[in-house]
Amino acid sequence: STGKGPPQSPAFEGVYNNSRMLHFLTAVVGSPCDVKVKSGSTFEGIFKTLSSKFELAVDAVHKKVPDQPVGPRREDIVDTMVFKPSDVMLVHFRNVDFNYATKDKFTDSAIAMNSKVNGEHKEKVLQRWEGGDSNSDDYDLESDMSNGWDPNEMFKFNEENYGVKTTYDSSLSSYTVPLEKDNTEAFRQREARAAQLAREIESSPQYRLRIAMENDDGRTEEE
Repeated sequence: STGKGPPQSPAFEGVYNNSRMLHFLTAVVGSPCDVKVKSGSTFEGIFKTLSSKFELAVDAVHKKVPDQPVGPRREDIVDTMVFKPSDVMLVHFRNVDFNYATKDKFTDSAIAMNSKVNGEHKEKVLQRWEGGDSNSDDYDLESDMSNGWDPNEMFKFNEENYGVKTTYDSSLSSYTVPLEKDNTEAFRQREARAAQLAREIESSPQYRLRIAMENDDGRTEEE
């Protein structure tokens, strides 16, 4: 038999085998750092990446000068420098918060307590959102449920302040053929039936699954 066996796990080399170290260094990519070498000099730059041999690549590097009142000159900045582990004594990453994702700052109470008004911390009163009927058709630009700008006010503001005149047409006549409506009971019944069918289709599990699959790149119906 020539059947394929289970997929092989990728082989990592050097420091790449240390998952905790790799996670840490990946988290600080793009952070400003200071690299102190054996000669006693310290170089400042932006941490870019590292090799499996723990060679550090740092961008926009310049040598720090003690008590320098101003920043480095442009000609003193090197695009990229690679520091070998045998030369490095200390690496200091600045402005890194490793507890950001675990802090209590995403709950309603934390959001309310951490709100700033004119630079001052004040408790914010949160209001419960009422979504109403999920099968409702009342979601349009003219809806009174909107808590933002009225679209017509936005169009008027842009025209008065920036000279931009909207071409928006709520009837979408440029994209669709207007439906000729009859003022008859039979037409009203068909229109109501069509709206009901649309709601039933859009609320069905099969429809939602297809929409979710379309929005999820790389997935297929077999998955």
